[in-house]
Amino acid sequence: MTKTILITGTSSGFGYQSALHFAEQGWKVIATMRNLDKADDKLKNHSNITLKKLDVTDREQVEQAVAETLEEFGKIDVLFNNAGYSEIGVVEETSVEHMHRQFETNFFGLVNCIQAVLPSMRKNQAGHIMNTSSMGAYANIPTMGVYCASKAAVNSITETLSKEVKPFNIKLTNIEPGGYQTEFFDNLQVASSKIEGYDVIYKEAEEWSNAEVAKGLGNMKKTVALFEKIAGSENPPLHLSVGKEGYDLAILNLENLLKQYQDNFELTKQTN
Repeated sequence: MTKTILITGTSSGFGYQSALHFAEQGWKVIATMRNLDKADDKLKNHSNITLKKLDVTDREQVEQAVAETLEEFGKIDVLFNNAGYSEIGVVEETSVEHMHRQFETNFFGLVNCIQAVLPSMRKNQAGHIMNTSSMGAYANIPTMGVYCASKAAVNSITETLSKEVKPFNIKLTNIEPGGYQTEFFDNLQVASSKIEGYDVIYKEAEEWSNAEVAKGLGNMKKTVALFEKIAGSENPPLHLSVGKEGYDLAILNLENLLKQYQDNFELTKQTN
């Protein structure tokens, strides 16, 4: 039986490559993006791809896209929440408005899509939701604090939801990429002002980023093939790190967090 996947943010990066790969493997792909003018001929002309305009921050538009998909295909086997972006800026100089905007896309947009597909998945007693997070959720990278915070929120909601929908046989996977050669950095929104004294932080962040890239980027083709392999499978991983560089960085930060808890356990015991 042909499977159906709805993917957000397919104009570039993981979303674009995944849409093409899933379609080549015989899936019916609903490829969504805010601006359909960004869709190239590969997306437009593939017989297994249906393009839909979708701004994940527009709740009404999300519900309409899901309703149309269900009417046309009968079900959504997999929802792949991939839409997202990052702004660059230290916390002090990033406006609250910009923080809201980033969370509206990276977190609340994802929630809009999840809440729209869950009724049909519960009815079918089946479904798989894949959420794109980031190793930045663990690394908490200077100048990318708001992006990392939004992805940490994605991690948390994914884990919680996986427990809540278990009775309905709905699976969750939190995808946590490291560095990849995508349009992600081309789409970075950079804060317009810089407060005196933070220049050293920006410089260190740039040097760190260059060093991480030098360690080796993930292979996009192998990664989207892995996405297709686990999508809708019986026992998909709840957390999936992709890209060895990201895995190493996440493990380093998780081990550091554990060490901090252990090192301060004597203080903790004073609160018993």
